Amino acid sequence: MGVRAFLCLLRYLIHNEKREPLARAVLANSNQEEGKMPNMTIAIGQVAGTLTFAAFVAYIIAILYKNTRPNRATWIIWAAVSGVITASSYASGARETVWVPLCDTIGAFIVVILSFKFGESKWTCLDRWCLAGAGISALLWWWYNSPLIALCANITIDLIGALPTIWKSYREPDGEDQTTWTLFFLASVANMFAIDSWTFAIALYPVSQILSIGPIAVLVFWIIASICNLS
Repeated sequence: MGVRAFLCLLRYLIHNEKREPLARAVLANSNQEEGKMPNMTIAIGQVAGTLTFAAFVAYIIAILYKNTRPNRATWIIWAAVSGVITASSYASGARETVWVPLCDTIGAFIVVILSFKFGESKWTCLDRWCLAGAGISALLWWWYNSPLIALCANITIDLIGALPTIWKSYREPDGEDQTTWTLFFLASVANMFAIDSWTFAIALYPVSQILSIGPIAVLVFWIIASICNLS
């Protein structure tokens, strides 16, 4: 029995000696792969934020040179909504994708200020309801202590608030700056790749941006291209 026990112990040590380095290597490789993905999504998220910032710089320059006239109602709604979306996205766990709404909030407030001098001042019943909805969603977040409720409500309002600018882009495509909306669209696409965890709360905002900014970018380019081809 003593010899058998010794042989069993020897076999265990040999097998364990072979397996342990392999297990360590697999674990180290797994940790490296996990480390690379967050680093990559962080970098892409920062690129998306930079593109958003660049888009606002281009848009502000276009406003100051009177090459575009921002719709005040849309931008007031977007400023209010972006602020709540930034806070609720962060509270819902978004980190890599939060740079875009943060830059949206800062840039939108600057555009709102400029719109009082350079923009269109038409307000519709829809605009007022969108703005009221943003305020109500913040109250719901506070009342139910659920940032996801505020996030869903404000993304819905954000999509509705884009309708005046989508309609304006259809009627007056030359009234919007091509460079700006190209950069906004590229930022939205980049932000999709910055999603590190495809949960509903984190993926909702990047997907909604494609749906709201995409039509404006397409209209501005497609209609202007059609006019140029006709002429």
